[in-house]
Amino acid sequence: MEALKKTLKESKKDLHDTKEELKSEKTKTPMPTLVYAQREKKLRNFSGNGDELVVEWVTDAKSAISLRKDWSPEDKRDFVVSHLESGAKDEIKFRAVEETATAEKILLILQEVFADSSSLSEILGQFHSRKQKDKESIMDYSLELMRLFDKAIKLNKESMGNKNKILRGHLSECVRDDRIRMALKQIIRSNASISFLELRAEAIALEKDTHQPAKQVASREVEVAAAAASSTEILLQTVKDQGEMILQLVQDMKELKTSYQSSGVLGQSKGKKREYTCFQCGKPGHFRRECPENQSKLKFKEQSKEKSPPQ
Repeated sequence: MEALKKTLKESKKDLHDTKEELKSEKTKTPMPTLVYAQREKKLRNFSGNGDELVVEWVTDAKSAISLRKDWSPEDKRDFVVSHLESGAKDEIKFRAVEETATAEKILLILQEVFADSSSLSEILGQFHSRKQKDKESIMDYSLELMRLFDKAIKLNKESMGNKNKILRGHLSECVRDDRIRMALKQIIRSNASISFLELRAEAIALEKDTHQPAKQVASREVEVAAAAASSTEILLQTVKDQGEMILQLVQDMKELKTSYQSSGVLGQSKGKKREYTCFQCGKPGHFRRECPENQSKLKFKEQSKEKSPPQ
């Protein structure tokens, strides 16, 4: 019993000593501080060929540099230069050393050289000439059209028209597959208020049908053609009804004219001649200018003139 008590006492003492050691260690070694670093955004290369806006790239470059707190000015400069290619790289390469000594100077040069007034026209040219490429899905193609259109809006919002109408028209004109292109045009003609996103959904469905058996593709095309032809059938029926109404009116006019003629309203019956009385001689059957007495008087006057001797 005494041995057990002695062991328990020694254990309590060991526990007490261990706690004291831990307290002393806490006072000597501070707790580590957690640092949350912002996730690094990968900077894409800049070529200056018009595929992207220099303003956007410069903003991204400055943001990437700001995350490197321990970088020297030379490190920042080398970082910017390493992300240049083609025309942009040559522009910095052939400049004087003092002009490109820092990252800030390089970014300023890029803005001055590649942010000219022709950027809007270049982007619009890229948009209007952009057609669906080989092995490019309609979804990817439509996203590229939207990206180019949004870039143009950032430069000059007033110069751009109705976004939905322009994107919708461009999609229906520049998709690669002829059957899909014709089907999209028919859909627009049958539903002028369809949105770009709705038309894109139809195009994607048609694109999937091209990979299905021929019967299913034909069925889809028949459905699209039927929807597009419904408005044409209505218009033709309206024209037909109007033509029938015009023919009925013509027939009614003929019957009315015949009825008037039979009742004597439009004049005397044929074969009857109205009798006229001459105001010269008072006899019926002729007018005054046709009166025989006028002719006899004129003949007598001419004969008298011939018999009279010359003066």
